[in-house]
Amino acid sequence: MTDKGKSTMSDKIGSSAANEPTIGATLRQGREDKNMTVEQIAERLKVRGGIIKALESDRYDDLPEPIYTRSYLERYAQIVEVDAAAIVRRYDRRAGFTAGQTVVVPKVLPTAKSSKVNLLIPALIVLGVGAIAGAAWWWQMQSSKPLGVIPKPAPAQQTPNTAPGTPISLNVKISVMSTPSGASVMLDRFKIGVTPLKDTRVSGGATRELRLEKSGYQVYSQSIDLTSSRNFNVILNPNPVVTAAAPATAPDDGKVTLRFRGRSWLRVTDSSGKLLFEGIPEAGSSQIYNAPITVRAGRPDVISATVKGVTKDALGGGTPGTFTFP
Repeated sequence: MTDKGKSTMSDKIGSSAANEPTIGATLRQGREDKNMTVEQIAERLKVRGGIIKALESDRYDDLPEPIYTRSYLERYAQIVEVDAAAIVRRYDRRAGFTAGQTVVVPKVLPTAKSSKVNLLIPALIVLGVGAIAGAAWWWQMQSSKPLGVIPKPAPAQQTPNTAPGTPISLNVKISVMSTPSGASVMLDRFKIGVTPLKDTRVSGGATRELRLEKSGYQVYSQSIDLTSSRNFNVILNPNPVVTAAAPATAPDDGKVTLRFRGRSWLRVTDSSGKLLFEGIPEAGSSQIYNAPITVRAGRPDVISATVKGVTKDALGGGTPGTFTFP
């Protein structure tokens, strides 16, 4: 009581006869009998825990409008299995509602079971809208196909950038013809056959060395592009005719005579690096060059050299070597 003869809504509703507990006490007792917490009741009513505490303490000034409070009390009583009709009559009487007065009661909040159904309906709506949107997108994509959309062409395969003589992972075919035939065909110094060579499968490469060798003919060598199958027709040039020198009666300071007891690969260059000869001389032949020269031989042991009247029977052993004269 604040002033004599006046009371608040809480005082009016919360007061009770001497032997009758308040509405809030009745609800709290029912909750405790059900062994439920304030949070559980709040979850069932879908309200804050503070609303439940205000209901149990009869603090109606802290609650919403009477029509909403009346609904909370009724639902609370139903949950804890207290006489809901009696609770509502007591509240109506104390709140000033009369039998002839129309009380607009808000829609009862859904129970836990109905709330699940209500949550399911929006989810189904969202899924339905998503399915419709996906179908519309698919239809649009299908409909757009005949409109002349030209796909971007795949990039052309680029020629690998490999170092000279480095094979790449590309199988191609090579055919090699030679005049005369019977020449050994080598690719990067590896023998792959003898001419005529037809449709032989090899590992391709941007830069490969094709080499043909035949006794009595100059060696043919060419750098080729083997990123695709190729055909080659090679004309071999015979070795230069070398006339055997007459036995020297006096030392010839300006000449180098090479004699071959057997077959050996030979490469001869002058002082400037110019190629004078490359090939395989026949056994028993000889060659004469103006000094100075550099000789690269595969079998130095079958080659003799005469310089300034002095003959060396073997330039070296059975392994390749390089020799400079004089």
